Amino acid sequence: MLAALGAIAATALLVTGCAGAPAGPSGSADPSATAAPFPTIEPGKLTVAVLNGNNPRSALEGNTITGTWGWLITRFAERYGLELVPQATDIKGGVLAVQNGRADVGGVAYYTDERAAVVRFTVQDTYDSAFLALPKGFKYNGPDSVKDLRIGVPSSYAQVPILETFFPNLEFLESPAAGVEAIRNGQIDGFFGTNALLALVSANDPDIQLAAVEEGDFGLPLNRVHVAEGPFVPCGNQALLDAYNAFYEEVAQSDEYKQVWLEEWSKTSAPKDVIMSNMVLTFEPMPDQCA
Repeated sequence: MLAALGAIAATALLVTGCAGAPAGPSGSADPSATAAPFPTIEPGKLTVAVLNGNNPRSALEGNTITGTWGWLITRFAERYGLELVPQATDIKGGVLAVQNGRADVGGVAYYTDERAAVVRFTVQDTYDSAFLALPKGFKYNGPDSVKDLRIGVPSSYAQVPILETFFPNLEFLESPAAGVEAIRNGQIDGFFGTNALLALVSANDPDIQLAAVEEGDFGLPLNRVHVAEGPFVPCGNQALLDAYNAFYEEVAQSDEYKQVWLEEWSKTSAPKDVIMSNMVLTFEPMPDQCA
């Protein structure tokens, strides 16, 4: 499956010439760009709180933001002639940075009522699905079969309050990568994660298997199993929100972006139906709860 996806992506890139490649040096401003109709923390710069290691959505390699959202935010900055200033962070840190005026935009994060009260989310651009990583050979028969195991999860995940009521031995780890490594080392028995696990655990991994989490598992409602997510901006910067939403609605419908999406996701073990179902093109705004 992955070989086929890779071939499709490679063919698409040959047809378009350089889909997914920056128009110029990463982070550099385009002198022919349109003047930004919104304020930024530093004039001429767009400070971005990047959820690092969140492949295939976002990661930071030097000063280059990679992944599908990395491609989007880079082109957004280029459109308005802004220099990208990336900051590596986790979800909580990214929300705080945008809320407290240390970053112009953050991405990407689950939509929650608590976060929406302090930052303003853009239109939804992705669904994130939940998975449980377990040792290969473990017979997973639903939530009760893992209830007493040592399960890890990043403390910033929106599902944590619910998971804490189900798992008496819940352990907090820094990231999905740390969780996968902890399983391999025998430090934990399993790890609760989302689409990022698809980039870390291949279908033929010798040590780890993935089990899909369903609605109701571990007490999780549907909106914590199949979760809306997207970038976010300060509550007070409506002009930035409007500009990004208009940009996204235009660019996300392009063949170029769909090819980038397929190319980045084809690096994971995700089946094609999962890859394409996670792309949201309805352009529905996520509820604004800023005071």
